[in-house]
Amino acid sequence: MTSRWPAESPVLSDGVVTLRGLVRDDVDAVFAACQDPEIPRFTSVPSRYLREHAESFVNDLGAGVGRGEPSHMATLTREHLH
Repeated sequence: MTSRWPAESPVLSDGVVTLRGLVRDDVDAVFAACQDPEIPRFTSVPSRYLREHAESFVNDLGAGVGRGEPSHMATLTREHLH
């Protein structure tokens, strides 16, 4: 039996912290987070991380979810939610 990843990422929340799939509105936050010099030190993120990298990362993930592939998730606190 083959299982497929859900077509949409689930949203999990306890009212304080929310875990959800990345969306286009997250590009700026991904870009900002990847400016931390420790991120490329311990991951495959390029050391000169451009906004275009963040756009591609978020867009590629969205396309993968539509094909039933696993997705990265964003962890948000109340102040990050709109």
